[in-house]
Amino acid sequence: NIPRANSKFVVRMTADVGNPVVTTVVSAIETDFETPDGLKNFIGGTGAPMPMRYPKVDAVPNYVRGIDMVDRASTPIKSLKNVKPFALLGVQAKTTSGGRDAIQEDGRLATKPWCFAHASIGASTHKVASGSPASASHEFDLQLLSKGTNNLLQVDAQDRGNFVSGHSATYGAKFGAQYDVPLAPLQSLVSLNGANPGGSSGYLPRFAQPIGNSWAHPLLDPDKLLQPQTGGNYLDHSFLLNLALYDHFYFSGFADQTGSFGTGKNVSTLATDFGAGKPLVDPRLALYPPDGQTATGLSAVVSGASPHAKIAAWQVMNGAFNINSTSVAAWKAMLGSIHDSKSILNKLSKGTATTPGSSVFADLPDADSAKGEVRISRFRLPVSESEADGADPKDAYWLGPREYSDAQLQTLAEKIVEQVRSRGPFLSMSEFVNRRLGSASDEKAQRGALQQAIDNSNVNQSLATGADAGFQIAETAVSTYKYANAKAGAGASNQGAPGYLSQADLLAVLGNAATPRSDTFTIRGFGEARDSANNSIATATCEAIVQRVPEYIDPADKAEIAPAGLTSTANRTFGRRFQLVSFRWLSAEEI
Repeated sequence: NIPRANSKFVVRMTADVGNPVVTTVVSAIETDFETPDGLKNFIGGTGAPMPMRYPKVDAVPNYVRGIDMVDRASTPIKSLKNVKPFALLGVQAKTTSGGRDAIQEDGRLATKPWCFAHASIGASTHKVASGSPASASHEFDLQLLSKGTNNLLQVDAQDRGNFVSGHSATYGAKFGAQYDVPLAPLQSLVSLNGANPGGSSGYLPRFAQPIGNSWAHPLLDPDKLLQPQTGGNYLDHSFLLNLALYDHFYFSGFADQTGSFGTGKNVSTLATDFGAGKPLVDPRLALYPPDGQTATGLSAVVSGASPHAKIAAWQVMNGAFNINSTSVAAWKAMLGSIHDSKSILNKLSKGTATTPGSSVFADLPDADSAKGEVRISRFRLPVSESEADGADPKDAYWLGPREYSDAQLQTLAEKIVEQVRSRGPFLSMSEFVNRRLGSASDEKAQRGALQQAIDNSNVNQSLATGADAGFQIAETAVSTYKYANAKAGAGASNQGAPGYLSQADLLAVLGNAATPRSDTFTIRGFGEARDSANNSIATATCEAIVQRVPEYIDPADKAEIAPAGLTSTANRTFGRRFQLVSFRWLSAEEI
């Protein structure tokens, strides 16, 4: 897990975000105040007197003698005692308590930095006067230290200051993890968020966790995916990434399992084991040799040319879950299927300057399956226990997993079914994952179905309150922020935080199993014989189970061929083949 960087630093930077190619300095941040008086006007915009002075006008006496401000040149540095800081000037990444109160020690701007405009970026430039706060990863600030440095500059023995949820000791936290560094082969598209795809693009605006999530961005009209701007196009990276990835890709499990957390097996060994009946990391994936081949042919596929384009023809999913299900029980069972008694964590040691090594790996307390409790973690290797397991609420919220009770899962399943009925049926996974384009007043345009269900279930409130993770941003508070979609900028400032259950977290649970259609169907047929008087003299009912398989109708095209490359007219028209799995006659009692 990568901790968020320290909050305060000053740098001079140059970059061009209007063009996808950075033209000058890489890994740079530029704050452009646009006019010679821009900085003074910006700082004075909150009512601070300009120019600032020390001591304050109302101080008694309203002067400081020169002798009180200096020490003799002969005084050793360690013995200096008259140095008195009176202001703090810095460029700081945004926190979830920015704009929370009039003091503004925790930040000037009320934003959602763990969802939008986060600080983990390659390069950026921001015009303070004419730009929008949501396009900037950092903010410039000058804070008077009228109460001294104890609250705003609270550091520990390792020189760690407050950040994450605030810069002050009142709201701030010293530790928080934003991205998961993969320790083993990925199993979910959501895991790709660890590569920060929404922060490394040369196009604004930025999304912290774009894949699998569906929040509309405050800088974009909710009915647009691309919006022309003076400095370049704004793109809805979240919508576009979901559209590009879902329905087109999955994780087969065939990747070298090397490193400290791997089994040491390479792809060839995994193929041999899979062919022999041993499961992959995702045990729901089953072997299916296509086109009359045998299991031994799999090794040649994974070690040959373009294995990524062929492997799907060799795998089928046992127990796929149809996201169009309107069964509360089915959704609850899927959400509750992630119970794992072998969860571990790499517990953070606050007394050292670095994250501890493998010696501190420990088993997490088992989620109580007897009570229907399940654990969901943004991170494959959490850095803290959950609050329910005794961790400090702030550590648990920003570093650990979360447990959900049977009652919470029941409510969440009910809310999901409500959204499926309201928005479905979904014809593709990307349609299910993404929001609908529309007006700002339509909640379907603000977030996707799963996220709306999560919000309606209120499962995020209690943990956030216990950790004091953020606050509710009123729409009026962002009315001057030059937002195209102010509703997207309002709401929980901690939206997208590790302790905030998101749609992407649920999609990570569903993984490869989620599908918008079924591949196995039960078909029943009824026949009846009648005499000349039209009386029924015999009836019969049969039942057949048919399954769609990777092979096409016409064997002229191999199963691995993409639809665009088909040569057979029959295959282009009818697609994959159905095979009869079972057939039986039913008695009257079974109907």
